Amino acid sequence: MKEKTLEDLQQEQQATELLAAKYKAMESKLLHWGRNIMDHTKQQQKILKLKKVKPKKLKKLQAKQQAVKAEIQNQYDGYICMQQDLEKAQNEETWELKFKYLIIKNFISPEKDEIINQIFLDCEEER
Repeated sequence: MKEKTLEDLQQEQQATELLAAKYKAMESKLLHWGRNIMDHTKQQQKILKLKKVKPKKLKKLQAKQQAVKAEIQNQYDGYICMQQDLEKAQNEETWELKFKYLIIKNFISPEKDEIINQIFLDCEEER
């Protein structure tokens, strides 16, 4: 009986060694670069967390970009309105100036230059 139990123990030990070898072989197939399962799992969890964080950051940055785009568009629209107002004012001033020149041309005598020159000459003679 002792022999049988010794044989049983040896067989169990060989079976255990065989299982350990199979386990090592399977582990080496799963992992590379000599890392163990826990380290690999932790690294995968970190990568997964980063992958979850990146879309959140992306959405946040996209919202910020949209806000900046809207602000730029508002500034541009304000600039366009201001430019149009200035053009309108310039056109009105130009029209007024042309109108006044037209009045001067049509209602003041052609000899005005002579009269103005005489006035200046008279002023100079008095001095």
